[in-house]
Amino acid sequence: MSPSDRSNFQTTGPWSRSEIINYLDSISIPIRLSVVLPSGWPVIVSLWFILEGEKLWLATPKSAHIVKALLETDRCAFEVSSDKPPYQGVRGRGIIKVHDNEGERILHSVIDKYLASRETSLAKWLLSRSSAEVAISIDPVKIFSWDFTERMQSDSN
Repeated sequence: MSPSDRSNFQTTGPWSRSEIINYLDSISIPIRLSVVLPSGWPVIVSLWFILEGEKLWLATPKSAHIVKALLETDRCAFEVSSDKPPYQGVRGRGIIKVHDNEGERILHSVIDKYLASRETSLAKWLLSRSSAEVAISIDPVKIFSWDFTERMQSDSN
């Protein structure tokens, strides 16, 4: 990956840039993606993602309502965090783009990450419709991290 392909996002919060990247690369929970629809209403969807360099990639069917919304905007908000203690995660803003020609590749990658096998019934079902997938890329602009591990441990003592 060339330097020009790398995002130049700002960070705030307790984690360093490399800790944020490590977290996003290693965690296997969906990303919550938020955009504002052309009607002015916000929408949030949860999707599987992978990290390539500093870019987040997601796959979804081209017919999904979120794809129509994404064709109308290039801005999004996102969050990746667990709902189980200790509470930690990242949220941010980014530039979003739909890629018609990357959907199948990204679908394979998210299946490998989240299911660890392409032989499960869910993986086979998803792969059976892979030609209808598009990829969504997010170039983060700003990422905020939080980690309540220490605070929650001290409360339990």
